[in-house]
Amino acid sequence: MLYEFCLDDYSAPSCTSGYKYYYGSEEDLMGILNNIEEGKHIKEEDVFKDFCNGNKDVENAAGFCMVRFAKPVCVLKERKINKGETQYDYENPYECHYLLRMDSVTSKRILLKCEDRYVIAHKSIMINPKYKDDLFPNGWATLGMLWGFPGMIKVSGDVDYYTAENMLYVVERTFDNETEATAYFDSESDIDFQMFFEDVFGDG
Repeated sequence: MLYEFCLDDYSAPSCTSGYKYYYGSEEDLMGILNNIEEGKHIKEEDVFKDFCNGNKDVENAAGFCMVRFAKPVCVLKERKINKGETQYDYENPYECHYLLRMDSVTSKRILLKCEDRYVIAHKSIMINPKYKDDLFPNGWATLGMLWGFPGMIKVSGDVDYYTAENMLYVVERTFDNETEATAYFDSESDIDFQMFFEDVFGDG
């Protein structure tokens, strides 16, 4: 079963607060707990554990609001998308741009229904993501510190060959109408990686 999880928005400018939604299973959530640096405490960790211990109605203080942590969702469609070398222009909350390049990207895109909303979300595995920075050799820098939600992006490998993947599905687009959502899902549109890179760069 998949759930909609309401978590703090770590990409919100530091003078503000907010929350955003992610999607995944109980096992996905456990993966985040395992991915969080040992000994590093975040306020949601106890909520994660309560949920995984059976309290499906647990509340979370996200964006300074008490909200229900998890709601069950219904997956309507899913598909796998493989792309070779890919570039993406990420705009951070301060309207600064990062040009990113990946050797390849494998994504699983889903269409789901949560209450009266239709959501298109994705999980992606990126091979060797880099961002344009003229101060680095060849003008491209590898991902270093991750400033988004703790544990959300899992990085494996070394500087010569590594992968970055999101542990929960991130929102790509939301619709009020199932027909419009299905039409977008079935189209050949490229995946929008905005939310993925929000969990890389946070509010920076």
